[in-house]
Amino acid sequence: MKKLLLALFLLFTPGIASAKYINVEGELTVILNWEGHNGHLVKISNMQSTAGICPRNDYYILHQNHQFVKENYSLLLSARVSGKPVKVVVSDDANNKCEDGFPRIFHLYL
Repeated sequence: MKKLLLALFLLFTPGIASAKYINVEGELTVILNWEGHNGHLVKISNMQSTAGICPRNDYYILHQNHQFVKENYSLLLSARVSGKPVKVVVSDDANNKCEDGFPRIFHLYL
């Protein structure tokens, strides 16, 4: 019974390790490497849902210290060449949701 109550408490307690993620899907239009930014800049055709999250919404950024930066960059190149849509996942409430003023890519789907 105590375990059930604890599980219910944790389930309904707001703000405990629950980041809000936003999925954005669209055609990859630009991959840009620009000196002075801490990663690869990415633009997709549908970016309206992340407006206002960070100071800039004209690109997303794949941070250079992302755990899978090389693999994700390869996925981005594959999507660009094949013309397949890509889904990027950015966070709306994590402490590091923005990098260099751009929404930071946390996850990537092809």
